[in-house]
Amino acid sequence: MAIATAGAVLLQASGLLNDVAQSLFTNTVLLPYLRIAYDELQIAMDGYQLPFVKKEAAPVTVTAGATTMTAPTDLIRPVELLERLSGSTRPEDYTEMNEINWDPHISPISEKNYWAWVGTAFVFPASTTDRQVVLQYIAALADIADANSTVQLQRIHVFLQYRAAALAAEFVMQDMGRAGNLNTYAMTNLDAILRAAVRSRQAVPTKRRPFRFAWNRRVQRRIY
Repeated sequence: MAIATAGAVLLQASGLLNDVAQSLFTNTVLLPYLRIAYDELQIAMDGYQLPFVKKEAAPVTVTAGATTMTAPTDLIRPVELLERLSGSTRPEDYTEMNEINWDPHISPISEKNYWAWVGTAFVFPASTTDRQVVLQYIAALADIADANSTVQLQRIHVFLQYRAAALAAEFVMQDMGRAGNLNTYAMTNLDAILRAAVRSRQAVPTKRRPFRFAWNRRVQRRIY
């Protein structure tokens, strides 16, 4: 199934509002409601700890005395952090860091070893050497900027078109009956999306790792 554009979803939503020609429910009118539906979908998926987009951030050099690293703006949740001596070029030199409840009284050693996610940053103990840190994380879906934007995940467009139409029916048409009917279809599709995603996750063998980067297959990983 092809991944849809926002424009295709908006056209379907206007059709559900009996406006196939988009005379009233233009892309401009419907786009804010599509964005709301998109955000609602992400909140629902995160509630089930379902993956959005798996990413690896570019390596960051954290100097010996530094104790913070800024988190990516699209971070939903971290999966793991890896570190190696700054200047090293061997992938096998990366070692897994451990997540903890932040303890500022850890004495510096050559490695940072530990991390905690605090607001918009990661915090570490100080170290006696500069460290190169790599973050692997679950990222948010890209924003829907306009009708040309890509709806990143497959099979979510049906929920989006029903939910965007329902919001428009409620707040533009003020037709609560139509809004309720459209919301019923939207929630049915959302439930199907979440159930399918959960089944897919449960079907993955426990020994299979969620991130498999060719440069770093020797490093053992855990999901927190």
